[in-house]
Amino acid sequence: MFNSAYGVIINDEINCPNNKYIKHFLWTSYFHDSEIISIKLERKSNQLVLLIESIYDIDKDWGKLEGSRKEKRKYMQDNNNRYIYKLCFNECMFFNHESYDGSNDFIFCYFKRSAKLKMIEKNTGKEKYHLRIVTSGGYIDIIFSEFVIKKVEGRIVIKDKQIKNYKIQWLEKLANYLEGYFMRENNEVDDEKLKRNLFEGDDMERCIALYYFLNYTNESIIKYAYDILDLDKDYYELSRSYAITAIGQQGSKKDIPILIEEYLDIERKYSREEEYYGNALLSKRHVMDAIEMINYCNMV
Repeated sequence: MFNSAYGVIINDEINCPNNKYIKHFLWTSYFHDSEIISIKLERKSNQLVLLIESIYDIDKDWGKLEGSRKEKRKYMQDNNNRYIYKLCFNECMFFNHESYDGSNDFIFCYFKRSAKLKMIEKNTGKEKYHLRIVTSGGYIDIIFSEFVIKKVEGRIVIKDKQIKNYKIQWLEKLANYLEGYFMRENNEVDDEKLKRNLFEGDDMERCIALYYFLNYTNESIIKYAYDILDLDKDYYELSRSYAITAIGQQGSKKDIPILIEEYLDIERKYSREEEYYGNALLSKRHVMDAIEMINYCNMV
């Protein structure tokens, strides 16, 4: 139901755009563990191009090939272009890439509703999409209008019969969870049980309760979010991450110093020698998302 990367819950995801190529290749994380070979921004055309070598395609063909391992490897090398995809993001209005130590494998991605996206749409009067790609060493943010994908060599054929059902990735089972855990006998959500979980629940239960009150009620949950931020960072990382989102959506400028302190805490934690600093990049970006949302909401 919820997914996380480096302690950041994927909690501000929005519905996947209704595009079969986006749904098949991006929504499903088709390129999970695949190497992003290159990233190139064509400034004249505002087109961002990613070249990705698909480990999924390689593994699929490896199982079909006959012969020794040496013969299989030679076939893969001779036909390498068959496994490389060219992802084109047209009318790219924003691009940001942070990566530590050159590690750049594609992990997964999701679409989000960010302050940057809202600002760009307001200024251009056009619908855009904000895609966040989580990588092994950081993340990539792309705001664009149109997605095109090609193989360097060969045609793309999609035979995915479930594609029309793909909408939202990590929160799609929330309704089922609520129905099975937070519903009264009359099929109404048990608000009191949810509220108790804000104070007494485990990490996941607090996170779900925050999500419900933020998205399905008009209740202010800033106080609850602050209470959760005071909890242990290691044991409550998902609910603390969602609390940051809640503060970003309901907070004001007086809340920004608290978020800045969170940002600095992340920096201090991952600056220690035993920690992998690449894990800090997405977490810090998540805090900045919340700060930017507060600033945007106070500006409009």
